[in-house]
Amino acid sequence: MNLLKFEGPMHFLKPHYDTEGPFGLPMKDAQAKALDAILKTIPDAKPKFIVTPKSPDLLPGERSDISWISTEDIDRDNEIVLSTGMDASHFKLNPIVTLQHQYNLPPVGKSIWQKRFDGKPAGIKAKTQYPKRPDEWPTDLDWQPDLTFTLVQNGLLTGKSIGFLPTKTHMPTEKEIKQSPQLANVRRIIDEWLLLEYSCVYIPCQQNAVVEAVSKGIQIPKSLQELFAIPKDWLKPQLQEAIQKHASQIDQGLLKECQQALARVNGRKLPQDLGIVDGCKVLLVDGDQIKIRPDLPEDYEEPHMDFVEAGNDMEATWIRREFGEKTFLLDGLHDISRSVPDLYHEAVERRLMSLGFCYDDAHTVANAAELQVRLQMPKSQQTPSIPFTSLDEIEKSIAKSISSIDFEKIASHAVISGIDRVRGRV
Repeated sequence: MNLLKFEGPMHFLKPHYDTEGPFGLPMKDAQAKALDAILKTIPDAKPKFIVTPKSPDLLPGERSDISWISTEDIDRDNEIVLSTGMDASHFKLNPIVTLQHQYNLPPVGKSIWQKRFDGKPAGIKAKTQYPKRPDEWPTDLDWQPDLTFTLVQNGLLTGKSIGFLPTKTHMPTEKEIKQSPQLANVRRIIDEWLLLEYSCVYIPCQQNAVVEAVSKGIQIPKSLQELFAIPKDWLKPQLQEAIQKHASQIDQGLLKECQQALARVNGRKLPQDLGIVDGCKVLLVDGDQIKIRPDLPEDYEEPHMDFVEAGNDMEATWIRREFGEKTFLLDGLHDISRSVPDLYHEAVERRLMSLGFCYDDAHTVANAAELQVRLQMPKSQQTPSIPFTSLDEIEKSIAKSISSIDFEKIASHAVISGIDRVRGRV
Protein backbone atom coordinates (compact mmCIF):
# COMPACT_ATOMS: atom_id res chain seq x y z
CA MET A 1 0.00 0.00 0.00
CA ASN A 2 1.38 3.37 -0.96
CA LEU A 3 0.27 6.50 0.85
CA LEU A 4 0.76 9.50 -1.41
CA LYS A 5 1.49 12.83 0.22
CA PHE A 6 0.70 16.05 -1.60
CA GLU A 7 2.84 18.91 -0.32
CA GLY A 8 2.86 22.54 -1.47
CA PRO A 9 0.46 24.05 -4.02
CA MET A 10 -1.32 21.52 -6.22
CA HIS A 11 -1.01 22.10 -9.98
CA PHE A 12 -4.00 20.86 -11.94
CA LEU A 13 -5.83 21.52 -15.19
CA LYS A 14 -8.80 23.86 -14.81
CA PRO A 15 -10.89 22.26 -17.60
CA HIS A 16 -11.08 19.06 -15.53
CA TYR A 17 -11.15 20.33 -11.94
CA ASP A 18 -12.59 23.45 -10.27
CA THR A 19 -10.66 23.66 -7.05
CA GLU A 20 -8.14 22.11 -4.70
CA GLY A 21 -10.28 20.14 -2.28
CA PRO A 22 -9.57 18.46 1.05
CA PHE A 23 -6.21 16.70 1.36
CA GLY A 24 -4.88 18.75 -1.56
CA LEU A 25 -6.76 16.70 -4.14
CA PRO A 26 -8.15 18.58 -7.18
CA MET A 27 -11.88 18.11 -7.73
CA LYS A 28 -15.12 19.70 -8.83
CA ASP A 29 -16.81 22.21 -6.50
CA ALA A 30 -19.69 19.81 -5.84
CA GLN A 31 -17.23 17.08 -4.85
CA ALA A 32 -15.35 19.41 -2.49
CA LYS A 33 -18.54 20.53 -0.73
CA ALA A 34 -19.79 16.95 -0.32
CA LEU A 35 -16.42 15.77 1.02
CA ASP A 36 -16.24 18.69 3.47
CA ALA A 37 -19.63 17.67 4.85
CA ILE A 38 -18.44 14.07 5.37
CA LEU A 39 -15.22 15.17 7.10
CA LYS A 40 -17.19 17.17 9.67
CA THR A 41 -18.63 13.89 10.93
CA ILE A 42 -15.27 12.03 10.89
CA PRO A 43 -12.61 14.74 11.38
CA ASP A 44 -9.72 12.30 11.90
CA ALA A 45 -10.25 10.44 8.62
CA LYS A 46 -7.29 10.31 6.23
CA PRO A 47 -7.22 9.17 2.59
CA LYS A 48 -5.36 6.05 1.52
CA PHE A 49 -3.91 5.05 -1.83
CA ILE A 50 -3.48 1.42 -2.83
CA VAL A 51 -2.12 -0.18 -5.99
CA THR A 52 -3.67 -3.35 -7.41
CA PRO A 53 -1.06 -4.87 -9.80
CA LYS A 54 -3.38 -7.22 -11.70
CA SER A 55 -3.33 -7.24 -15.49
CA PRO A 56 -6.54 -5.84 -17.00
CA ASP A 57 -8.90 -7.68 -19.33
CA LEU A 58 -9.05 -6.04 -22.76
CA LEU A 59 -12.36 -5.85 -24.59
CA PRO A 60 -12.18 -6.79 -28.31
CA GLY A 61 -13.25 -3.95 -30.57
CA GLU A 62 -13.28 -1.41 -27.75
CA ARG A 63 -10.74 1.09 -26.50
CA SER A 64 -11.32 -0.02 -22.94
CA ASP A 65 -10.31 -2.46 -20.24
CA ILE A 66 -11.83 -4.00 -17.13
CA SER A 67 -9.50 -4.01 -14.14
CA TRP A 68 -9.44 -4.84 -10.48
CA ILE A 69 -9.10 -1.56 -8.58
CA SER A 70 -9.44 -3.14 -5.11
CA THR A 71 -9.51 -6.65 -3.64
CA GLU A 72 -10.28 -8.03 -0.19
CA ASP A 73 -6.76 -9.40 0.26
CA ILE A 74 -4.77 -8.39 3.34
CA ASP A 75 -2.65 -5.43 2.26
CA ARG A 76 0.83 -4.30 3.29
CA ASP A 77 -0.59 -2.27 6.18
CA ASN A 78 -2.30 -5.44 7.46
CA GLU A 79 -5.71 -4.05 6.58
CA ILE A 80 -8.64 -5.37 4.58
CA VAL A 81 -10.90 -3.18 2.44
CA LEU A 82 -14.38 -4.70 2.15
CA SER A 83 -15.84 -4.34 -1.32
CA THR A 84 -19.37 -4.18 0.09
CA GLY A 85 -18.50 -0.86 1.71
CA MET A 86 -17.64 1.13 -1.42
CA ASP A 87 -19.43 4.43 -1.96
CA ALA A 88 -18.67 5.70 -5.48
CA SER A 89 -21.05 8.68 -5.39
CA HIS A 90 -18.21 11.21 -4.92
CA PHE A 91 -16.17 9.75 -7.79
CA LYS A 92 -19.13 9.63 -10.19
CA LEU A 93 -19.42 13.42 -10.07
CA ASN A 94 -16.22 13.55 -12.16
CA PRO A 95 -15.23 9.99 -13.21
CA ILE A 96 -11.99 10.78 -15.03
CA VAL A 97 -8.95 8.51 -14.92
CA THR A 98 -5.45 9.97 -14.67
CA LEU A 99 -1.98 8.62 -15.45
CA GLN A 100 0.26 8.09 -12.41
CA HIS A 101 -1.97 10.46 -10.36
CA GLN A 102 -0.70 13.39 -12.45
CA TYR A 103 -3.44 16.02 -12.20
CA ASN A 104 -1.36 18.52 -14.21
CA LEU A 105 -1.72 16.26 -17.29
CA PRO A 106 -4.90 15.71 -19.31
CA PRO A 107 -6.93 12.66 -18.17
CA VAL A 108 -6.23 9.49 -20.14
CA GLY A 109 -9.62 7.87 -19.70
CA LYS A 110 -13.09 7.85 -18.25
CA SER A 111 -14.48 5.31 -15.82
CA ILE A 112 -17.72 3.87 -17.21
CA TRP A 113 -18.66 1.82 -14.15
CA GLN A 114 -17.35 0.40 -10.86
CA LYS A 115 -18.86 -2.87 -9.62
CA ARG A 116 -18.43 -5.37 -6.81
CA PHE A 117 -17.49 -8.93 -7.76
CA ASP A 118 -17.73 -11.98 -5.46
CA GLY A 119 -15.44 -14.96 -5.56
CA LYS A 120 -11.73 -15.36 -4.92
CA PRO A 121 -10.64 -12.69 -4.81
CA ALA A 122 -13.67 -10.59 -4.00
CA GLY A 123 -13.30 -6.93 -4.78
CA ILE A 124 -14.13 -4.03 -7.06
CA LYS A 125 -13.66 -3.97 -10.82
CA ALA A 126 -13.95 -0.91 -13.03
CA LYS A 127 -14.31 -0.35 -16.75
CA THR A 128 -11.99 2.32 -18.13
CA GLN A 129 -12.56 3.81 -21.58
CA TYR A 130 -9.72 5.51 -23.49
CA PRO A 131 -11.26 8.08 -25.89
CA LYS A 132 -10.16 8.54 -29.49
CA ARG A 133 -8.21 11.60 -30.59
CA PRO A 134 -10.62 14.42 -31.55
CA ASP A 135 -10.32 15.76 -35.11
CA GLU A 136 -9.57 19.24 -33.77
CA TRP A 137 -6.64 18.04 -31.58
CA PRO A 138 -3.33 19.61 -32.77
CA THR A 139 -1.36 17.12 -34.87
CA ASP A 140 1.94 18.13 -33.26
CA LEU A 141 0.73 17.18 -29.76
CA ASP A 142 0.54 13.65 -28.33
CA TRP A 143 -2.93 12.38 -27.49
CA GLN A 144 -2.27 10.76 -24.11
CA PRO A 145 -5.22 8.29 -24.21
CA ASP A 146 -3.77 6.76 -27.43
CA LEU A 147 -0.37 6.17 -25.88
CA THR A 148 -1.81 5.02 -22.57
CA PHE A 149 -4.09 2.45 -24.19
CA THR A 150 -1.19 1.15 -26.30
CA LEU A 151 0.88 0.69 -23.13
CA VAL A 152 -2.03 -1.07 -21.41
CA GLN A 153 -2.42 -3.41 -24.40
CA ASN A 154 1.28 -4.28 -24.27
CA GLY A 155 1.52 -4.94 -20.56
CA LEU A 156 3.32 -1.77 -19.48
CA LEU A 157 0.47 -0.29 -17.44
CA THR A 158 -0.82 -3.33 -15.60
CA GLY A 159 -1.91 -1.62 -12.39
CA LYS A 160 -4.68 0.61 -11.17
CA SER A 161 -4.19 2.80 -8.10
CA ILE A 162 -7.15 4.10 -6.12
CA GLY A 163 -7.46 6.89 -3.58
CA PHE A 164 -10.20 6.39 -1.01
CA LEU A 165 -11.38 7.66 2.36
CA PRO A 166 -12.18 5.10 5.09
CA THR A 167 -15.40 6.17 6.82
CA LYS A 168 -16.12 3.16 9.06
CA THR A 169 -13.62 0.62 10.40
CA HIS A 170 -13.27 -2.00 13.15
CA MET A 171 -10.65 -4.35 14.58
CA PRO A 172 -11.23 -8.07 13.95
CA THR A 173 -13.28 -9.63 16.74
CA GLU A 174 -12.42 -12.92 18.47
CA LYS A 175 -15.35 -14.53 16.68
CA GLU A 176 -14.08 -13.34 13.26
CA ILE A 177 -10.55 -14.57 14.03
CA LYS A 178 -11.90 -17.95 15.11
CA GLN A 179 -13.81 -18.25 11.83
CA SER A 180 -10.85 -16.95 9.75
CA PRO A 181 -7.51 -17.44 11.59
CA GLN A 182 -5.67 -15.29 9.04
CA LEU A 183 -7.40 -12.25 10.56
CA ALA A 184 -5.24 -12.59 13.69
CA ASN A 185 -2.60 -10.38 12.07
CA VAL A 186 -5.04 -7.88 10.58
CA ARG A 187 -4.81 -4.41 12.13
CA ARG A 188 -8.22 -3.18 11.02
CA ILE A 189 -11.05 -3.96 8.61
CA ILE A 190 -12.38 -1.06 6.52
CA ASP A 191 -16.15 -1.61 6.43
CA GLU A 192 -17.16 1.52 4.52
CA TRP A 193 -15.16 3.83 2.28
CA LEU A 194 -15.54 6.66 -0.21
CA LEU A 195 -13.89 6.23 -3.62
CA LEU A 196 -12.06 9.47 -4.40
CA GLU A 197 -10.25 8.68 -7.67
CA TYR A 198 -8.22 6.09 -9.54
CA SER A 199 -5.32 6.12 -11.93
CA CYS A 200 -3.48 3.94 -14.45
CA VAL A 201 -0.06 3.23 -12.99
CA TYR A 202 3.21 1.70 -14.09
CA ILE A 203 4.46 -1.04 -11.76
CA PRO A 204 8.24 -0.65 -11.21
CA CYS A 205 10.71 -3.44 -12.09
CA GLN A 206 8.91 -4.38 -15.30
CA GLN A 207 12.01 -4.40 -17.46
CA ASN A 208 10.77 -7.31 -19.58
CA ALA A 209 7.54 -5.44 -20.34
CA VAL A 210 9.49 -2.34 -21.34
CA VAL A 211 11.75 -4.39 -23.60
CA GLU A 212 8.83 -6.24 -25.18
CA ALA A 213 7.02 -2.96 -25.88
CA VAL A 214 10.10 -1.50 -27.56
CA SER A 215 10.54 -4.70 -29.58
CA LYS A 216 7.11 -4.05 -31.11
CA GLY A 217 8.18 -0.59 -32.23
CA ILE A 218 6.36 1.31 -29.47
CA GLN A 219 8.05 4.61 -28.73
CA ILE A 220 7.97 5.67 -25.09
CA PRO A 221 8.33 9.48 -24.94
CA LYS A 222 11.02 10.91 -22.69
CA SER A 223 8.35 12.56 -20.54
CA LEU A 224 6.80 9.17 -19.74
CA GLN A 225 10.19 7.56 -19.17
CA GLU A 226 10.76 10.17 -16.46
CA LEU A 227 7.21 9.88 -15.11
CA PHE A 228 7.51 6.08 -14.81
CA ALA A 229 11.12 6.35 -13.53
CA ILE A 230 12.29 3.88 -16.20
CA PRO A 231 16.11 3.69 -15.99
CA LYS A 232 17.72 5.38 -18.99
CA ASP A 233 19.89 2.32 -19.65
CA TRP A 234 16.78 0.29 -20.48
CA LEU A 235 16.09 2.46 -23.50
CA LYS A 236 19.50 3.60 -24.75
CA PRO A 237 19.70 3.73 -28.58
CA GLN A 238 22.03 0.76 -29.19
CA LEU A 239 19.92 -1.39 -26.87
CA GLN A 240 16.73 -0.41 -28.70
CA GLU A 241 18.34 -1.34 -32.03
CA ALA A 242 19.38 -4.72 -30.66
CA ILE A 243 15.89 -5.32 -29.30
CA GLN A 244 14.35 -4.45 -32.65
CA LYS A 245 16.72 -6.84 -34.44
CA HIS A 246 16.69 -9.84 -32.12
CA ALA A 247 13.36 -9.66 -30.29
CA SER A 248 10.99 -8.58 -33.07
CA GLN A 249 11.99 -11.43 -35.38
CA ILE A 250 13.53 -14.85 -34.88
CA ASP A 251 16.84 -15.77 -36.52
CA GLN A 252 15.58 -18.92 -38.21
CA GLY A 253 19.10 -20.14 -39.02
CA LEU A 254 20.18 -19.89 -35.40
CA LEU A 255 16.96 -21.47 -34.22
CA LYS A 256 17.49 -24.43 -36.56
CA GLU A 257 21.02 -24.96 -35.20
CA CYS A 258 19.63 -25.01 -31.65
CA GLN A 259 16.95 -27.52 -32.60
CA GLN A 260 19.48 -29.78 -34.36
CA ALA A 261 21.78 -29.70 -31.31
CA LEU A 262 19.00 -30.78 -28.95
CA ALA A 263 17.96 -33.51 -31.41
CA ARG A 264 21.38 -35.11 -30.84
CA VAL A 265 20.65 -35.89 -27.19
CA ASN A 266 21.18 -39.63 -26.73
CA GLY A 267 19.76 -41.06 -23.50
CA ARG A 268 20.45 -39.67 -20.04
CA LYS A 269 24.19 -40.24 -19.80
CA LEU A 270 26.09 -37.05 -18.95
CA PRO A 271 28.05 -35.20 -20.14
CA GLN A 272 27.20 -35.23 -23.85
CA ASP A 273 28.65 -33.24 -26.75
CA LEU A 274 25.75 -31.88 -28.84
CA GLY A 275 27.83 -30.35 -31.63
CA ILE A 276 28.16 -26.73 -32.73
CA VAL A 277 25.74 -23.78 -32.48
CA ASP A 278 26.75 -20.33 -33.73
CA GLY A 279 30.40 -21.42 -33.83
CA CYS A 280 30.39 -22.67 -30.22
CA LYS A 281 30.35 -26.20 -28.82
CA VAL A 282 27.27 -27.26 -26.85
CA LEU A 283 27.70 -29.53 -23.84
CA LEU A 284 24.90 -31.24 -21.93
CA VAL A 285 26.09 -31.52 -18.33
CA ASP A 286 25.01 -32.61 -14.86
CA GLY A 287 24.05 -29.27 -13.34
CA ASP A 288 23.98 -30.59 -9.77
CA GLN A 289 27.54 -31.89 -10.01
CA ILE A 290 28.76 -28.52 -11.29
CA LYS A 291 27.02 -26.66 -8.49
CA ILE A 292 28.59 -28.72 -5.69
CA ARG A 293 32.15 -28.96 -7.02
CA PRO A 294 34.40 -28.59 -3.96
CA ASP A 295 37.64 -28.34 -5.94
CA LEU A 296 37.01 -25.04 -7.73
CA PRO A 297 39.70 -22.38 -7.13
CA GLU A 298 38.78 -19.61 -4.69
CA ASP A 299 38.78 -16.97 -7.43
CA TYR A 300 36.03 -18.76 -9.36
CA GLU A 301 32.63 -17.13 -9.31
CA GLU A 302 30.09 -19.27 -7.51
CA PRO A 303 28.72 -21.55 -10.26
CA HIS A 304 25.36 -22.09 -8.59
CA MET A 305 24.73 -18.36 -8.78
CA ASP A 306 24.98 -18.09 -12.54
CA PHE A 307 24.21 -21.55 -13.89
CA VAL A 308 20.45 -21.98 -14.07
CA GLU A 309 19.28 -24.07 -17.04
CA ALA A 310 22.10 -22.82 -19.28
CA GLY A 311 25.19 -20.63 -19.51
CA ASN A 312 27.95 -19.46 -21.85
CA ASP A 313 31.66 -18.68 -21.59
CA MET A 314 31.21 -14.93 -22.16
CA GLU A 315 28.97 -14.48 -19.11
CA ALA A 316 30.79 -16.80 -16.67
CA THR A 317 34.56 -17.06 -16.28
CA TRP A 318 34.24 -20.46 -14.61
CA ILE A 319 32.72 -21.93 -17.79
CA ARG A 320 35.61 -20.57 -19.84
CA ARG A 321 38.20 -21.94 -17.40
CA GLU A 322 36.56 -25.33 -16.91
CA PHE A 323 35.27 -26.07 -20.42
CA GLY A 324 37.15 -23.68 -22.71
CA GLU A 325 36.19 -20.71 -24.85
CA LYS A 326 33.20 -20.71 -27.21
CA THR A 327 31.12 -23.01 -25.03
CA PHE A 328 27.45 -23.30 -24.22
CA LEU A 329 26.34 -25.43 -21.25
CA LEU A 330 22.88 -26.94 -20.85
CA ASP A 331 21.73 -28.65 -17.67
CA GLY A 332 20.83 -32.20 -18.68
CA LEU A 333 18.84 -32.81 -15.51
CA HIS A 334 15.93 -30.76 -16.83
CA ASP A 335 13.27 -31.35 -19.47
CA ILE A 336 15.26 -31.20 -22.71
CA SER A 337 12.10 -30.76 -24.78
CA ARG A 338 11.86 -27.23 -23.37
CA SER A 339 15.54 -26.32 -23.74
CA VAL A 340 15.63 -24.94 -27.30
CA PRO A 341 14.67 -21.41 -26.13
CA ASP A 342 17.31 -21.63 -23.37
CA LEU A 343 20.05 -22.39 -25.91
CA TYR A 344 18.73 -19.70 -28.27
CA HIS A 345 18.88 -17.24 -25.36
CA GLU A 346 22.52 -18.09 -24.66
CA ALA A 347 23.44 -17.74 -28.34
CA VAL A 348 21.86 -14.28 -28.66
CA GLU A 349 23.36 -13.17 -25.35
CA ARG A 350 26.85 -14.35 -26.34
CA ARG A 351 26.61 -12.68 -29.76
CA LEU A 352 25.82 -9.33 -28.18
CA MET A 353 28.51 -9.62 -25.50
CA SER A 354 31.08 -10.40 -28.20
CA LEU A 355 30.03 -7.10 -29.85
CA GLY A 356 30.76 -5.17 -26.66
CA PHE A 357 27.38 -5.20 -24.91
CA CYS A 358 27.54 -5.52 -21.11
CA TYR A 359 25.97 -8.64 -19.62
CA ASP A 360 22.86 -6.85 -18.29
CA ASP A 361 22.00 -5.36 -21.70
CA ALA A 362 22.74 -8.58 -23.58
CA HIS A 363 20.66 -10.54 -21.08
CA THR A 364 17.75 -8.10 -21.46
CA VAL A 365 17.66 -8.56 -25.24
CA ALA A 366 18.13 -12.32 -24.93
CA ASN A 367 15.13 -12.53 -22.61
CA ALA A 368 12.94 -10.86 -25.21
CA ALA A 369 14.37 -13.08 -27.96
CA GLU A 370 13.77 -16.21 -25.88
CA LEU A 371 10.17 -15.15 -25.35
CA GLN A 372 9.56 -14.97 -29.11
CA VAL A 373 10.85 -18.54 -29.50
CA ARG A 374 8.75 -19.85 -26.62
CA LEU A 375 5.60 -18.30 -28.05
CA GLN A 376 6.07 -20.35 -31.23
CA MET A 377 6.36 -23.63 -29.32
CA PRO A 378 3.45 -25.90 -28.31
CA LYS A 379 1.79 -24.56 -25.16
CA SER A 380 2.98 -27.52 -23.11
CA GLN A 381 6.60 -26.52 -23.85
CA GLN A 382 6.33 -22.73 -23.58
CA THR A 383 7.27 -22.51 -19.91
CA PRO A 384 10.94 -22.76 -18.86
CA SER A 385 12.20 -26.18 -17.80
CA ILE A 386 12.63 -25.01 -14.20
CA PRO A 387 9.42 -24.03 -12.42
CA PHE A 388 9.56 -20.67 -10.62
CA THR A 389 9.39 -20.94 -6.86
CA SER A 390 8.08 -17.84 -5.10
CA LEU A 391 9.68 -16.52 -1.92
CA ASP A 392 6.45 -17.29 -0.05
CA GLU A 393 6.68 -20.95 -1.09
CA ILE A 394 10.36 -21.11 -0.10
CA GLU A 395 9.61 -19.56 3.30
CA LYS A 396 6.74 -22.00 3.90
CA SER A 397 8.98 -24.93 2.95
CA ILE A 398 11.74 -23.76 5.30
CA ALA A 399 9.24 -23.20 8.12
CA LYS A 400 7.79 -26.69 7.60
CA SER A 401 11.27 -28.26 7.64
CA ILE A 402 12.26 -26.39 10.80
CA SER A 403 9.03 -27.37 12.58
CA SER A 404 9.85 -31.06 12.04
CA ILE A 405 13.29 -30.84 13.67
CA ASP A 406 13.61 -32.28 17.19
CA PHE A 407 16.05 -29.74 18.61
CA GLU A 408 16.02 -31.33 22.10
CA LYS A 409 17.06 -34.68 20.64
CA ILE A 410 19.83 -33.05 18.62
CA ALA A 411 21.10 -31.15 21.68
CA SER A 412 21.02 -34.29 23.80
CA HIS A 413 22.90 -36.24 21.12
CA ALA A 414 25.48 -33.47 20.83
CA VAL A 415 26.10 -33.51 24.59
CA ILE A 416 26.48 -37.30 24.65
CA SER A 417 28.81 -37.22 21.61
CA GLY A 418 30.90 -34.54 23.30
CA ILE A 419 31.24 -36.62 26.47
CA ASP A 420 32.22 -39.67 24.41
CA ARG A 421 34.92 -37.67 22.61
CA VAL A 422 36.31 -36.40 25.93
CA ARG A 423 36.36 -39.96 27.31
CA GLY A 424 38.16 -41.13 24.21
CA ARG A 425 40.89 -38.54 24.64
CA VAL A 426 41.26 -39.50 28.30
